[in-house]
Amino acid sequence: MNIKNFAMIGISHKILSMQEREEFIRQKPKVLLEELFQTGKIRAYVDLSTCLRVEFYMELLDNTRLEEIRERFPAQRGLQMKQGEEALLHLAKVVCGFFSVIKGEDQILSQMKHAYTKALEEKHSSKLFNIIFQKIITLGKKFRTKSNIAHHALSLEAITLHSIQERIPNVQEKKFSYWESESWPSLFSLF
Repeated sequence: MNIKNFAMIGISHKILSMQEREEFIRQKPKVLLEELFQTGKIRAYVDLSTCLRVEFYMELLDNTRLEEIRERFPAQRGLQMKQGEEALLHLAKVVCGFFSVIKGEDQILSQMKHAYTKALEEKHSSKLFNIIFQKIITLGKKFRTKSNIAHHALSLEAITLHSIQERIPNVQEKKFSYWESESWPSLFSLF
């Protein structure tokens, strides 16, 4: 087990627009990773695909270079690569929500758990991955607990609801239809 063999390759909302991320997904990068796994170029991989990012964490074999994997990806623009400690630090920041639109949000932790569980079910894991992802998930939980981020409503939905409740007295008693043209101006004036 060598931490230098731990790597990440992927895209995110920080560099590419939603349309560009959708185009990347249409090129089926997971098929490429599965092919690399089946042909023995990588020992393990986790596919973390969300609306904001598509990142593949992988354990390279000693004779596989990350650059050679990058060259196999059809889309090169916006493709990020990290290896070793840099990839591990990136993963830690992702799981703690540092790169999320709402810093510290907890949805990414759930998505990370799901991605890792799926890798286990599909037998795409390894000893190194089991150690890394179990520790990373624990880190994400501890960060939220110790930083008290978990005790505040930080989801986009919660922030939006709070903002609406501040601006419209007794909003829970009001009824309106989004489709009524008169409602749109008042709805948009909230923001």
